[in-house]
Amino acid sequence: MLASLDKIDVSFLVAVIAGSITVIGWFVTKALERNQKRVEFRRAYIQQQIEQFYGPLYSLIWQLFSNSNLQDRIIRTCRLGSDEQKRVQQYFFETHFFPIHQRIKEILDSKLYLVDGTEMPLSVYEYLTHAQQEDIQRQLWTSHGISTVAVQGTPFPQPFFTTVEETLKKLMREYEISVEQLKSGSSATDKALAKQAEEERKFMRDIASEAR
Repeated sequence: MLASLDKIDVSFLVAVIAGSITVIGWFVTKALERNQKRVEFRRAYIQQQIEQFYGPLYSLIWQLFSNSNLQDRIIRTCRLGSDEQKRVQQYFFETHFFPIHQRIKEILDSKLYLVDGTEMPLSVYEYLTHAQQEDIQRQLWTSHGISTVAVQGTPFPQPFFTTVEETLKKLMREYEISVEQLKSGSSATDKALAKQAEEERKFMRDIASEAR
């Protein structure tokens, strides 16, 4: 009778300990999975920021700089007269600068929620002031023949480009880190499951050995 009770106690103890190991392993695995999901969510958001906001802005601003440099080189080296210079400037504005500014403003209008951080950089407001004033003054001249040269234009804010460039680089570094974290996270989950299974097998072998 006593031997029978001992066998029952041992069986019960085996079941309890084995169950405890399984539960602990389950919690460890779930914790790893939750962390991996957080990394996946952050990686997906960073990808959106790069693809839909900072990447396009960076490219468009560089186009502005490149076109402006070309315009200046043409005017400076081709020895154009005053009227020709004005026609060149008008061409660049209507064909290149204005469409690019429109695309930048569209991105700011529709994707502003992808700005990194909790506050809007001051340079964004400065850029919008620059683009809006330039557009209005050009339209007043080309469409209505009203000269506003007495009103000093707002220059393109260099900090706007600096902010976009630095944030883009930061996000690209974070994206690479998140990719590596996802790789290591998957590996850690697999290792945790393997370790749990091995611990259970070892425990059961030890119990079986002692029972013999």
